[in-house]
Amino acid sequence: LATVAPAPANSATFAYRLVDGTGSTHNALFNLSGASLRATAPSALAVGNYSVRIQSTGSNGLSVAKAFTISVVAGPIFGQS
Repeated sequence: LATVAPAPANSATFAYRLVDGTGSTHNALFNLSGASLRATAPSALAVGNYSVRIQSTGSNGLSVAKAFTISVVAGPIFGQS
C-alpha cells in the first residue's frame, strides 16, 4: 500500500512497526514488511478509511509514532471482464 521513508538527510537507518495508541484502531488489518505497509488480507478490506499508528526508531535509539489514515477506494478489478 505504501512505503515509509525518511528524508535522506544522513546515513541513519530506521525500523518501523505498528504500535498501540491513539489512531491504532485498524492495526490488525495491516502489517509492515521492512518499510512497506501492506494489507494483511487485501480482498477483505471494504471501501472506507482505516487508521494505523506507525512508530519509527532510528539507529540512534530515538523514536516517534504517528497515526495515518489509509483510504481504500473502489477501482477496477484486473483479470475480470
